[in-house]
Amino acid sequence: MPYPLIRAILVLSLLGIVVPVQPAAAAPLELAQRRPRRAEDYLNPLDIPPHTDPLLPDRLRQTTPPRRPAPLPPLEPGEQAQLARDLVDLATEAQRAFEQDQKERAYELWFRELRLRRLLGPIAEVEALARVGGMAWEENRNQDVAAISSRLEAIEAAASSEDLALIRALGQAYRQVRLYPNAVAMYERQLATLPPNALNQRSPLLKVVAELHRDWFQFERAIGVYQELLTMARSQFDLDNVQNYLGELAHLYDQTEQWQEAIATRETLLLAYGEKQRIERFAPLRMAMAANALALGNGEQASEFYQQAFTFAWAAQQYAYAGDALEALAQLYSDYGQVEEAINLYRERIKAAQYAYDRYAVMETYNRLAQLHRRQGNYTAALNALRSGREVALELGHREGYFEEAMELLIQEQFERLDR
Repeated sequence: MPYPLIRAILVLSLLGIVVPVQPAAAAPLELAQRRPRRAEDYLNPLDIPPHTDPLLPDRLRQTTPPRRPAPLPPLEPGEQAQLARDLVDLATEAQRAFEQDQKERAYELWFRELRLRRLLGPIAEVEALARVGGMAWEENRNQDVAAISSRLEAIEAAASSEDLALIRALGQAYRQVRLYPNAVAMYERQLATLPPNALNQRSPLLKVVAELHRDWFQFERAIGVYQELLTMARSQFDLDNVQNYLGELAHLYDQTEQWQEAIATRETLLLAYGEKQRIERFAPLRMAMAANALALGNGEQASEFYQQAFTFAWAAQQYAYAGDALEALAQLYSDYGQVEEAINLYRERIKAAQYAYDRYAVMETYNRLAQLHRRQGNYTAALNALRSGREVALELGHREGYFEEAMELLIQEQFERLDR
């Protein structure tokens, strides 16, 4: 309360006049907890000088915050070791607060740790920034992530281009805070130091770069890197990674709607699976190729792929895949007006679903059969299919009402046609 106002209240009190006094304003911390934090109110916790922190050695710790803080001098080896131990305890305390849902307290402790980590060297600081930054990103603490990202960029700007250990740490940290361009740049700087024939050293780095491009929807760039990785894996007769990279490329071709390339890549992948006797992969691969062919408008090729998918799945006793292939093939025939062929395929689909113990698929297939029989005007067959579907629905306790209503409508439609 301002001093002149206090003096006025005292004078009035002596004269017997009661002056109502407003309640004391809430403490700043209380107000901060009540109000949502606005961008303009945000104080970067990494800018707070650590000079008064109790964990500092006595010779460095100051009793009051400096007006113009200068960088703290380097620590002695023994002081560094003690501070490192203390910061482990501080991080543990922060983690405990976080797990007890005291999140503001946890981040207060973590940022205190980060301010002191600077005294242990850039790599120790970057690793801690990555850890806290990753958690802040998961918690949608955007301002904290921005503060940590800015500090990482400052460390990068001061780093020597020859300090590969720091560049590696920065690359991982940028990944943690999802700073995609910076992360890619750090991994490319590492790659630039390796000769082209250092395949064992280049492969892990290229894989990370490819994943970064893919995860940030830079699909064409990812395709280029995966093609390079595929070439390297083939040169080393690394069949497992050949399969992995072909699978990634096929997915990326799907994402970029390069359907012909997707089919060709999956054909190559099928041969690679054959070399490793991985026949369980054949059916889903052919199903994906059929979808690619349909995207190209090539129904005939799609039909061939679906038939092959069924054959592979049945041979491998993958009855669920076999059923999916038959259903897709039946739908394709139905779309092209070949209703009788579609009906036959749906009947086979029921057998596959029974082998797979998939009662829900059996029920749905009876429903599709009924629709096709009705389309042909064969009401007796349609009604029989609906009755069979209702039996399964009653068994499952699911969609009984749908089948009963469909049967009533079908009978009504049949009578209306007879009356014409």
